[in-house]
Amino acid sequence: MPRLSVRRLLFALGALWLVMLPLSGLAAQAVRGTVLRAVDQAPILGAVVLLLDESEAVRARGLSDVQGRFTLRAPAAGRYRLRTLRIGFTPWTSGLLSIRGDTTVRLALDQVPVRLPTVTASEQADCQSNPEEGLASAILWEEARTAILAADITIRELSYRFEMMLHSRKIDTRPPPLLLESVFGRVRSEGEQPWTSFAPETLEARGYVTPTDSGLRYVAPDLTVLLSPYFTRTHCFTMRAPTAAQPSRIALDFAPLTTVRRSEIKGTLWFEAESRRLAKVEFTYVNVPQTVKDMMAGGDIEFAQLSNGAWILPRWLIRAPIPVRSALADTVLRAGTAVNTWRSDYFEVPQTSRMRVTGGDLLAVRSASSSDVLWSRPTSALDIDVVTLEDGKLVPAPGVAATFAGSDEQVVSDERGRVHFAGLVGGEYAVEVTTPYYAVFDVEPERLRVQFTQTPRTAKELVRVKTLQELAREACGEKPGHAVLVGSVARGAGVVVGGSVVARIRRGAVSNLDDARTSRARTTIEGRYAICDIPTGVEVFLTVAAPDGARVSVSTFIEPGETVAFYDLIYPDARP
Repeated sequence: MPRLSVRRLLFALGALWLVMLPLSGLAAQAVRGTVLRAVDQAPILGAVVLLLDESEAVRARGLSDVQGRFTLRAPAAGRYRLRTLRIGFTPWTSGLLSIRGDTTVRLALDQVPVRLPTVTASEQADCQSNPEEGLASAILWEEARTAILAADITIRELSYRFEMMLHSRKIDTRPPPLLLESVFGRVRSEGEQPWTSFAPETLEARGYVTPTDSGLRYVAPDLTVLLSPYFTRTHCFTMRAPTAAQPSRIALDFAPLTTVRRSEIKGTLWFEAESRRLAKVEFTYVNVPQTVKDMMAGGDIEFAQLSNGAWILPRWLIRAPIPVRSALADTVLRAGTAVNTWRSDYFEVPQTSRMRVTGGDLLAVRSASSSDVLWSRPTSALDIDVVTLEDGKLVPAPGVAATFAGSDEQVVSDERGRVHFAGLVGGEYAVEVTTPYYAVFDVEPERLRVQFTQTPRTAKELVRVKTLQELAREACGEKPGHAVLVGSVARGAGVVVGGSVVARIRRGAVSNLDDARTSRARTTIEGRYAICDIPTGVEVFLTVAAPDGARVSVSTFIEPGETVAFYDLIYPDARP
């Protein structure tokens, strides 16, 4: 019996996974059915059912539910085939069916699980060198495509509502690695992928990593790319059997053909050894500049199956170096569109140590019709006790702001000095704790780092914030006969942001202000200011100039012996 080329087999299997044509809702014919096992009439859960026209183009698709039921919409009356794909079973295709109106079918499948052939040494070699080997790899890749297609159907068919935590971290990878910022936000979505890539034909023409005016742009593959004929056609697939280190996993490695010179991706698809369910796709970039090859740019996409047969993406991560501004490409106009052209200095990109890690964690999946929770992720929590020094003792500090570094969302400590963050997913978090006076004196916030795994827990941390006196002493020092003047500037119902505050004393008065006997400060986003080295026991004249030019002048007096004095300025005109 002649052997079938694994390349031809993979491409033949991929021919049915073309981009779906838009359906016309007005003329659509409903095709309802049930997928059953012929041997015992038991329903088959999670089977992908495709509706193919006479040219083998996919015109509709769906998943069988827990009772084996499915519904497809044919774009018009005609002759169609039904094709089923189910992980662990061979694909099955019906004969031509004449559909003239709403149609009900029963698919009694007499299938047996497909056993993977033994992986030979020659099969693990490069697919270019052994084009006739790789049946096991081809079968396993088809299993992966079935899971990916099922996940794409689940996301797009509007039968589910997804709640997820999106996050973005900036990391300095120089040893020891430092988390610079961590930004998070909850989102709800239905009918859309959590991230999108370029079209497969664009990636095939230009690659995954392209130069821009600000550095290099990294593109991650989405489900459409992984399902495209281009991906199957241009990559080698090699199966690895379970090992002693990972006895419960089967690996399917993929890499671009050796003839491909554009930037591409390679990686591994991980399967559960017993059920052959797809668990994760890992990828990295190849054919990229040498200076960023050690940055671990790439990504992970996790897969899981719900009890009703639908597939979801519980977690995904994309890692890419933060661009370094460099003239990496010329931009030309072709047919009115800006196109970056390659240059010889593409492989001489300035090295960067900073990486952006973007991703998402699915928190819950609900049914769109009933809002029932079909899947949920246990999450962690972080409790921070904020304290300060008072009369030599640590006491709770209420009203202190805590934020994830790089984020605008704040949680303020309660009367017990407690800050509570709930709903945290696995990963590293950088938290900044600060009072308004930290910004006034340009002092870095108190900072802590917390690491969570996928196993939920409640972490407890203690943070001490500096008192106003400590901040003033740190920023201005201690000088006898002088004080730090702090306060706020109000105007109407708001505060003056970015206003100039000038302090002056009369000539002849003893002071260490500058030669003009003046000192200046600028108000923060909260309208606060601080001026160092104000002499005590003398009259001090203050002038505030708002960004729009409006001014107000007052005078104050600081009692001898004071080290920190307060003066809040209010514009007499309350109108904005």
